[in-house]
Amino acid sequence: MKYKQDLTKLIKETPEFMELLRIINNFHLQNWTICAGTVRNLVWCKKAGKKYSILQNNIDILYNDHSESYEQSLTKQAIIAQKHSKYLWNIQNTALATSASRQPYGKNLFDTISSIPETCSAVGVYLENGEIQIIAPYGLEDLFSFEAHPTPSFISDPKKILIYRKRMLRKNWPSKWPEAIIFDD
Repeated sequence: MKYKQDLTKLIKETPEFMELLRIINNFHLQNWTICAGTVRNLVWCKKAGKKYSILQNNIDILYNDHSESYEQSLTKQAIIAQKHSKYLWNIQNTALATSASRQPYGKNLFDTISSIPETCSAVGVYLENGEIQIIAPYGLEDLFSFEAHPTPSFISDPKKILIYRKRMLRKNWPSKWPEAIIFDD
């Protein structure tokens, strides 16, 4: 509970992040969340005392709309990018993804967030009736402790654990955040 309060407070105290929540909320995407690196970077920068700017990285937005075609999804992404071009958007309709796509996927947002490779990134936030809501299938302790652990589906699958390991090497978070610890569980 404490970490949820801490995350909510961090978000409310970060005008850039609140602006993102309002922008996406105004597009009325079905079952949406700002997640992964966008949330992780906010927490890690603030906890490490580093300058935070939402413009430093892409903005990870997942939504789940089973009624939308791939073409409609691309159109929606283009409209958002055009109207808010200062941001580097990474918008995905997860209803169109599969487990073979190496992208987050699932029947709902909880399942989708659960499919992210590492626990510290498997966190999403969204607005519901103007209030910040948090999805964190594996909790928030790893996020606030600068720890990256593979999520259960990556630990249990020999192919997926290799993907996780390559991802951790590529991301190289300890070079930016020396506090970060990468686990191979």
